[in-house]
Amino acid sequence: SNLRKINREKFNDVEIYLIPHPSSHSLMKKMVSFIRYYTSQYLLVSKLVKNKNYDIIQVRNDIFSSLIVLFLKKKYNFPFVFQYSFPIETCKHNKVEKQYIHYFCKIQIFLQKYILKKADLVFPISKCMEMKLIKEGIPKSKMMPLPMGVNPKWLSFKENALNIKEKYNLRDYHVLLYIGTMDKLRSLEIIIYTMLKILKNEPKTKLLMVGDGNDRNNLEKLATKLEINKNIVFTGQIPYFDIPSFISISDVCLSPINPIDIYKVSSPTKLFEYMVMFKPIVANKEIPEQREVLEESNGGILTSFEMESFANGIMSLLDNKDLSKEMGKNGYNWVIKNRSYENMALDVEKRYLALLNKS
Repeated sequence: SNLRKINREKFNDVEIYLIPHPSSHSLMKKMVSFIRYYTSQYLLVSKLVKNKNYDIIQVRNDIFSSLIVLFLKKKYNFPFVFQYSFPIETCKHNKVEKQYIHYFCKIQIFLQKYILKKADLVFPISKCMEMKLIKEGIPKSKMMPLPMGVNPKWLSFKENALNIKEKYNLRDYHVLLYIGTMDKLRSLEIIIYTMLKILKNEPKTKLLMVGDGNDRNNLEKLATKLEINKNIVFTGQIPYFDIPSFISISDVCLSPINPIDIYKVSSPTKLFEYMVMFKPIVANKEIPEQREVLEESNGGILTSFEMESFANGIMSLLDNKDLSKEMGKNGYNWVIKNRSYENMALDVEKRYLALLNKS
């Protein structure tokens, strides 16, 4: 009966199985939903592995899916790949109102260490994360950093650019852009205070804050308190394929990331989405991935995670259009060569083949 509820679809000739996972505020209903979901997943994967001769099974981040695959691996003897793109330790930093969530988080952290040791191949999201895992005892020989990348075709998805300019009254303004989650851990008030300083020098400037999160209301209140809310637009969540249009109408793109441990090992997607759209970037150097990418590409300005430094970086680009254009072009050339998904896929394929030969 569990399998009958799973939807089967096809996308670009790839079979996709969608398992229902209803949400609820009730702890009991959450537990029931959790058990049903992973029971359905186990039955489905067991059936697929039994009926089809899969060479490799890969899991991205999901701890309990990984346990299912490790259990089946003992019986069917296939290589297991774990893609580790988001530190589960994030839950340590969040304010937990309910105690059971805290303990559930600790259980997942414990299980993840087991999974990392048992995986045949691990894809950490950055070199910095790889170094962290090496210190924790994971052999470098079974890891390959797999950072975020970008689809070069994104450049063509900007048909809504003029509509966006009209909707938010952006004509005759310098446009700054931030795209991403507005989580309290990110300390994005730095952008609001930076905007206050920018407006003293460039009053014809607007900031687009694209995205949503648990800190959005606080950021909006801060903008109102500082009396600069007319120059800051909070768009809320937007469709994925509208992102290129928003990037295309910006003059400078921002990537401030709070330099706490969980973000230091990250690979910010926004960085590469900005670059493929020929946009200059202002980003803080405390994040190793940002520092390495911008130093190699010369596609933007590195600053400290501090308002004065960030504002100076933005002003240097607004005041020098030739520099902005040159950095945008540098960023595009670098990201096409180094972080296009097509090129990265070839590296993944080589590592898969090496794993299969070893098996």
